[in-house]
Amino acid sequence: MQKKTIIILAVIIAVSLIGIWILNDNEEVAEEGETIYTQTPADNNEVENPIINDEPELEAKDPAIDFTLKDLEGNDVSLSDFEGKIVLLNFWATWCKFCDIEMPDLEKLYTENEGILVLGVNVGEDIDLVKEYVDEKNLSFPIVLDETTEIASDYLVSGLPTTYFIDENGMIYGVFPGMMTYDMMTGFLEDMKEQ
Repeated sequence: MQKKTIIILAVIIAVSLIGIWILNDNEEVAEEGETIYTQTPADNNEVENPIINDEPELEAKDPAIDFTLKDLEGNDVSLSDFEGKIVLLNFWATWCKFCDIEMPDLEKLYTENEGILVLGVNVGEDIDLVKEYVDEKNLSFPIVLDETTEIASDYLVSGLPTTYFIDENGMIYGVFPGMMTYDMMTGFLEDMKEQ
């Protein structure tokens, strides 16, 4: 009887030690203040987030940071080119399933509302992949490529999609991290116009 108890205890201890070893082996350890993203690659509509930023968010009524990026035809496009218009600055990627769900509403907003510009900033992807996606989705709003993710980092983007609402004077009215619907976008825009 004692021999049986000892064997059972030995098995329990061995299984526990193996479990602890497996958990510790798979765990990513972050240094203090570091953010670790452990998502799987693009085949699962997710990818490691290349933007890690622990700085405070840009505030409403801060001036929008100007930038110049290439569009899908290789032309330089600057945010300041659109001064005098309300701009929805949308950071997105083809692998992002919520970006994909949001795209038809961004297109609808762009085509149905004069004086409002949707500017898509693709984050960290190759031009050929982006062109293929844009053609497949029949998107007509301007899209620029932030291949190095520098602009997304400047805008403190920590997840995709993220949309900044910029007023006619180039000031940030607000930011929405996450997917928006058409009604949410138009509601935000109505609030902007009432200010």
